[in-house]
Amino acid sequence: AGAAGSVPPSPGSAVPPSPGTASRTSPSLVSAPSPAIGGGGAHGNPAHKISFYQADDGRLIFLQPLFTRFLLHEHGGEWSGLPLDIPDVRLERVQDLSLNEETRKRHRFLSHLPLGTAISFVEVDLRNLISKETKEHFAEDFQKIRESRKRDQAKSRHEDRVSKSRAATMEEQYYAAFNRPHPSTVTLQVLPTKEDFVPLPGREGASGGGAEGTGDAADGDGAAEESGGETGPTLAEKLKERMAVRARPGDPKRFPKLGGGGPDRFPKLGGGGGGASGGGPSAS
Repeated sequence: AGAAGSVPPSPGSAVPPSPGTASRTSPSLVSAPSPAIGGGGAHGNPAHKISFYQADDGRLIFLQPLFTRFLLHEHGGEWSGLPLDIPDVRLERVQDLSLNEETRKRHRFLSHLPLGTAISFVEVDLRNLISKETKEHFAEDFQKIRESRKRDQAKSRHEDRVSKSRAATMEEQYYAAFNRPHPSTVTLQVLPTKEDFVPLPGREGASGGGAEGTGDAADGDGAAEESGGETGPTLAEKLKERMAVRARPGDPKRFPKLGGGGPDRFPKLGGGGGGASGGGPSAS
């Protein structure tokens, strides 16, 4: 589609692009005609030249041959009438490929490149460079381009979904291998607030001395004075008292008094009384 002559040029015969002003968004495309090959003439291309557009910085970025046909039709089918460059064009699609024999045969302007070379075909926005008549003439081709772009976008979205699904599966397998929960399943702990703490028994008056307690304190006598202010000893105070009692020496409650007991406390041993001697049989 992009070849203009019937005889392909010999390898290495393409002329490198002339320097130009590159766009910030995409490189400018300059026309690079190859030398005349063979004799004879042809309509619109008497010298059998092959023209193509390449990035002006020398990179192997070429205008899609179909878009060269759009420009060729716009300029009356005359290769000599093609613009020398297409500056400040907006890239719409980039196709990266490795040059093979089939591609080199189809596009003769690539015959000077060795097989396996990495090249790129670009599609650009030519709406401001072609007329309505050209758009209508290639309406079917424009429709195919739109459908192809939609297929590429759908394929790209599908690949993104598959990639994300695989990444999530691998992440779950990673945490499972270390016997660790996945971060998405872990519930973050919330810091406790003042409302989460319950006051201890007997401390309601001390902990609840907020806005309600301030009004009672302003009277001078409060509810604590009316009830005598007795709330009872706390557990700590009771334990303290018990420990103090145990540590006190000579406490009569701990050690009973020895000695000084009555006759009934300890029975008299030996020397039984008269009752005991008179009760026995006579020795005579």
